[in-house]
Amino acid sequence: MNLLQYVAAYTSLMILMKKEFPYTQAYELVKLKRRLSPKVEYYAAEEAALVKRFAKCDERGEPIINGTRFDCKGDTPEEVAVNTREFECLRRELGSVVDDAEIERVKVTLSDDIMVSPEVIEALEAFIDFEVT
Repeated sequence: MNLLQYVAAYTSLMILMKKEFPYTQAYELVKLKRRLSPKVEYYAAEEAALVKRFAKCDERGEPIINGTRFDCKGDTPEEVAVNTREFECLRRELGSVVDDAEIERVKVTLSDDIMVSPEVIEALEAFIDFEVT
């Protein structure tokens, strides 16, 4: 599984964890979150390092970020374009890094009163055995 899949699963898990579950299932979800966290934290730290390396910075050396976007450094439009391509390439490479660690699967029962999108289920089905009541 690649790091971007871990990030997608973690994001979906955060959505699922806002729902109400019996204690044992809620506890299993918390344990799964703890197992996924190191991979997501690693990805976030490496991505932040890439942003710091390529983004235009303020006078304190901090990246200038507008929402979720930033402009790459460069003195000319060509340099900006080269840096933007390099950033995007390195970010894709980071996301595709494979981590074959075994993550223990958990079982979760979804009742009809729990509303979740198919995309949440799809992102989590590598880690959760879903049962439907």
